[in-house]
Parts: sequence; structure tokens; C-alpha cells
Amino acid sequence: MPGNNETKAIYTGNFHKHINYNLLKELVVNNPDCDFIMIGPTERSNLSTSNSIEPSIFEDLTRQENIFFIGSVPGQDLMSYLLKADLNLVLFEKKHERIHCSPHKLMAYFYSGNLTLSNYIDAHKNTASDIIQMINSDEEFVKEFKAIVQKLSFYNSTERADKRRNFAIENSYPNKIDEIEKLLYSK
Repeated sequence: MPGNNETKAIYTGNFHKHINYNLLKELVVNNPDCDFIMIGPTERSNLSTSNSIEPSIFEDLTRQENIFFIGSVPGQDLMSYLLKADLNLVLFEKKHERIHCSPHKLMAYFYSGNLTLSNYIDAHKNTASDIIQMINSDEEFVKEFKAIVQKLSFYNSTERADKRRNFAIENSYPNKIDEIEKLLYSK
């Protein structure tokens, strides 16, 4: 993992126009003791054909010493990055918070065992806050991020990490298919 800081926050996905780049920059600037690892295409590609980060925003962010855009990584390598991180991020703008966040990304985040700090995601409104902690405002997000980083050993304890992994396993495609089959064949 790039960077010299012990604490690593990670975001994976496309860097499209719905990402809250102002919040990302505020997190980066206000937490110089944390490295921010950004994984995903920053330009149009086969993974992101319609949207990409504005060059001026990208340049502004990359001027910060503790943020690292490492581009796309092969799918089979993604979990190794997540396992080396301490905190997972979902950063949609408030006006786009109801946009669907990839369930693949979230299950990978949960399986890593690390706490996921996110804007509101309707599909997870009933998910326990020790699995995904959803924040309603940018100000709260910045404050909560700092509080979590100061108590990472609590938030990422073995018990909590196991709970997140179990949640991911329980909600995996094979388990959901089994549930559907049981419902179909029980009648």
C-alpha cells in the first residue's frame, strides 16, 4: 500500500460525477496522519465509459501528499488491498445518496472486516451501524471519520470484523440462491 501513514482509508470504484470530491478533499486535508487509497479508473475505460473525474478535481486532489490514486486493479487482487486497509469509504454527494451503490463493492467491504463509513444508502437503512456506519451530512462525516480513526482498534476489533464477514457471507449470492430455492421448493 502506498503512503507512509499507518492508517489507511480506501475507496474502490469508478470516480464519476456523483462522488463527493469536496468531502474527500476535506477528509484528506484534515487527516494528514491517514493515507487515502483510491482504486479505480480515473479516465474513461471499459470499466467507466460514461463518467470520469474532472481533470481539475483530480489535479487538486493529487496535490495532497496523503492521497494515492492507483488506478484499476485486477478483480482477483482487490481483496488484498481491502484487507490491508483500515476503513472503507462510500462517498456519494447528498443529492445522489439514493443512487444504487454496488452490492459487490459493499459485500467486499464487509468481508474485509473493516468498518465502512458511508453516506446514506437506502438498501442498508436497516443494517447494523457496526457493519456500515451511515452519516447524514459532510460535517458529521468529517467529525465521525476522525473519531473512528482515533479508536480503530475498537471499531475493527476481531468480534466486529467477524460480524461484518459473517454478514457478507450470509448475504452472498450462493446463500441468497439457496434461500430462494428453499422458498420455491417448500410450497
